[in-house]
Amino acid sequence: MKSLTDRIKEVKRETEAAEKEGNEIRAQVVTWLKDVETLQPRVNAIQGQMFNNKKPSRCFLNYRKRYRASREVEETLKEIKRLLLVAGSFDSGLVCLTRVPRAVECIPGPSIQGQTTASKKLDETMKALDDGFKRIGIWGLGGVGKTTLVKNLNNELRKASTQPFGIVIWATVSKKSVKDV
Repeated sequence: MKSLTDRIKEVKRETEAAEKEGNEIRAQVVTWLKDVETLQPRVNAIQGQMFNNKKPSRCFLNYRKRYRASREVEETLKEIKRLLLVAGSFDSGLVCLTRVPRAVECIPGPSIQGQTTASKKLDETMKALDDGFKRIGIWGLGGVGKTTLVKNLNNELRKASTQPFGIVIWATVSKKSVKDV
């Protein structure tokens, strides 16, 4: 059981990291984790019975009870071995190769609250997106607040009750990158 406990810690750590990255955990791994979690109370009960009985009691003189207890231990050991073998057979990995993208991720930036012109432009852009526009381009002189506006737009989309997009892609195009193309 110690080996199984160590393995479950490793698998949980890897799956939590994969989920944070937006990866999907394989169904086989999820089932294995559930099986281990249901086995744990059985093992704890057996260990509790063995360690709490410091001196032999009458139940050990009763052959039926002793036989039943030994069968339970034997079945539990078989289940532990099976789960250890299954854990070793995660050959294709713990996660699916397809990454589930987040629709809109929060992009920290300065707030435009209280800035009337910027707030007006944000409202106009949100209305255009609600009216069915699927792509927008923001351009202008350097330092006028384009990036701040788009960061706030992105975060507004994240808060919106209905998502107009399956995913938001952020691409910055500078003069240098345009010259290189």
